[in-house]
Amino acid sequence: MLLPEDFSWAECYELTAKQNVILLFWSLGLSEHFGDSIKKTGNANQAVIELVSRFLQDGELLNGWLDGELPATLEEFKNLRGGPGGVVTVQEVAGLIYAVLAQVYALRKHGRFMSELVADVAHGKEESFWHAVKIDPTVLACPTFARRMSIAHMRNEEEFFSSLANTLKAKGGQVEQSLDPLRVILHACSEGGWLDLMTMDETDQLFIQELNVYSNEGKDPVGGLQRFINRWKNKR
Repeated sequence: MLLPEDFSWAECYELTAKQNVILLFWSLGLSEHFGDSIKKTGNANQAVIELVSRFLQDGELLNGWLDGELPATLEEFKNLRGGPGGVVTVQEVAGLIYAVLAQVYALRKHGRFMSELVADVAHGKEESFWHAVKIDPTVLACPTFARRMSIAHMRNEEEFFSSLANTLKAKGGQVEQSLDPLRVILHACSEGGWLDLMTMDETDQLFIQELNVYSNEGKDPVGGLQRFINRWKNKR
């Protein structure tokens, strides 16, 4: 298993979106770019969108993160550390990237960052609960949402849990294609030289079973994933 047992990015949503982005770019050794982008745009929200989009499109997101030789095996990749002082794990970077993508998508879809939707829920705004869950179901693991569910359980709010079950069943939590988490993680693995080392079983385990960034539905999801990866490689 490439991911640690406590792997999660849900608590990032308890931070502000700007704190989330600063943390990501700090972890990548790129924090100065955020300040430059704010000065350029004059708007922090626009700076977040433009900066994340530019680094994803230009393929520069991991520049400055790794200082030293690339790992030669998947086991070395699992234990890889980078960023300032080598204190950041590759798993933490993956989680921060996913959280920032959801922040940006929430802003585009609802005019509010994921962190703002979470803050709404903390102040009793129910509509924001459902918006956030549809964008990223893992938000249920953050303390604000755990508190809301605990209250619903104590009050025996059957309608609440029925709605939650239907929302999760609909699998609405997908980041839009232009900011596809699968492409981001493929880029990270490719830049590190690890993508070509992975077997079909390992790509299934990581991308489908653990990260859930590729659908497990259909007759041959693993084969479909491999075809997607091959097309992605050919377009690079």
